[in-house]
Amino acid sequence: MNLRGQILIGAILMAVLPLALAIRLIGSSVEDRFTALDIGRVTNQLALARDDLDRQSQAVSTRLDALHAAGKRTVIWGSGSKGVSFLTTLGLTDEIAGAVDINPHRQGYFMPGTGHQIYGPDDLVEMKPDAVIVMNPIYKDEIAADLEKRGLHPEIFAVDDGLETLKKS
Repeated sequence: MNLRGQILIGAILMAVLPLALAIRLIGSSVEDRFTALDIGRVTNQLALARDDLDRQSQAVSTRLDALHAAGKRTVIWGSGSKGVSFLTTLGLTDEIAGAVDINPHRQGYFMPGTGHQIYGPDDLVEMKPDAVIVMNPIYKDEIAADLEKRGLHPEIFAVDDGLETLKKS
């Protein structure tokens, strides 16, 4: 394994395990390559990333709670691993009406971990969602155009649009 791979594994392990255990698991070569200053920097970066994730999660949860409290119907677009992670990490249940996926082999099934039904884009015409959360922002414009063709005009945002977008929505 190259140094970059060892550093990545080391960073992950240090976020989860005590430092001494992480060094034992990776091997003594890490001790030769990492100084206490390097380990401190990585630890600080992980703490900043964890804080940012907490802020993002809270912003999304707050936004979804507000939509749900207002009686708005919200769906996620994307039933793959990002969708599963999104729903399970935030512990979402009734706040989300279902997941949408263009893959016909996924439609009619249910999301692992949460049981949200997976719909096809055509199902949205009857469902009329008020908000669509796009799991992969690369497809946000394409999804917006697809919804427009179906005569739907929900609020659309992607999971990683950023805090400012989520707060303004």
